[in-house]
Parts: sequence; structure tokens; C-alpha cells
Amino acid sequence: MAAQVKIFPIPNNETSLTVDIPTTAVAAGDCNPLDNTTQKLILMWTEPQKDNATIILNRNATITFFKNVTANDYGVQKMEMVYETRHFMKPVKNVTSNTTDNLPAIEYVSMTTYAFASTQFATPLNRSFLCSDVGKIDLEARLDDTLTPTSQSGVKLSNATVTATRVELDAFRAKDVRPNQFQIPLDCAFHPNDVVPIIVGCALAGLVVLVLIAYLVGRRKSRARGYQSV
Repeated sequence: MAAQVKIFPIPNNETSLTVDIPTTAVAAGDCNPLDNTTQKLILMWTEPQKDNATIILNRNATITFFKNVTANDYGVQKMEMVYETRHFMKPVKNVTSNTTDNLPAIEYVSMTTYAFASTQFATPLNRSFLCSDVGKIDLEARLDDTLTPTSQSGVKLSNATVTATRVELDAFRAKDVRPNQFQIPLDCAFHPNDVVPIIVGCALAGLVVLVLIAYLVGRRKSRARGYQSV
């Protein structure tokens, strides 16, 4: 896929940053979970910090797939992303000595859709999902750093948005599928047309009614003529 993420990295500020997920991103994940109903695809890449090219910032995006055994399909259950924005020195109060120390920290934006109420892009098992444009997906975003206590959830930011085109997703693949091939795709633009079957069904029902009426009328006339019909 060709994916972009629009981030608002400054609290109470609508200045946005558009991030392209590069084609050079390294793919990893978990395809053999214990419960056999979830699989994860993780895309990881790095970029130098703008004001200091010697500092390398890490970024990653994770897509979690869920398999619905009852419906015999799968889809995207959750999307997450972590985007490091800078390395910096953060003043931290030393409780023991009652002094303030400057400690190295990494600031990052964490984003998530949380778990969707229902899986997105539902696809039958043993098929892949194909779509030219999946539209816009919102992710809740927070600004945090590595020295913030885990009990604190960081600073809430404006929602980030993901857009993606030329998307083809393939999870819970059959064992006999070649590693470099997608399973038979199901195009998101394909919607079965129910109009023609409905019209044909109505026409057949109408024909049956006409034949029945003609039969009843003919039989009634035959009874009215009595012996004359012999």
C-alpha cells in the first residue's frame, strides 16, 4: 500500500505533519499467536532528526488482524503507530538530593484506533483484500516521552489520520500459498447487484399468479357450461 499519516505533534496547535510510510520499511510481525485468531504486521523505519542528523529517530506502524471463526472471515482489528519526534535533555527532579538533573529522553507520538467495534475490511478466509482507496481512518494521539511515569498517559493531541491507496492485505494465509504471491483478491469496489435477481423473481411470481388466475377462470367457465362441455 501507499500510506500517509497526518499528525498534529504540538499540543493545542493545529500545525500538522504529513508522514509517508516508506517502501523501505522493514516488515516483521507475529503470524503464529497462541489463540490462532490474531496476526500482526509491523512496519519499522528510521529517519535522522532534522536539527541533528547524527540522531536517528525510530518509527513503526502496526496492523492487527482478527480471524472470525464463526463468520469464516478476517479483517483489521486495530491500527497503531509510534512516531519519535526528538531526542532531548529533560529536567527531572531528584527527590533524594532535592536537585534537578538533566537526563536524556525520547519524545514520541503514540497513536491508536483502539479495537474497532467490528473488524474493518472484512475478507473471506483464503482471500486477500484489495482496494484502490480505503478512505480516512482516525487514530487517537498522545505526546509522551521515555521519562514520563507509566501511570501518566501523556498529553492528548488532535487525532491523527491515516489514508492509504493501492491497498492489498493478506492474513491467515493458507500454507500452500507461495510467499511472494497474494491469495485471490476480493476488491472492495465489488458490490453484488441484487436488482436483477429481484426483478427476475418478481416477474416469475407475477407469471405464476397470471397462470393461476387463468386456470381458475377457465375452470369456472367449464363448470358453468355443465354437460355442454362434453
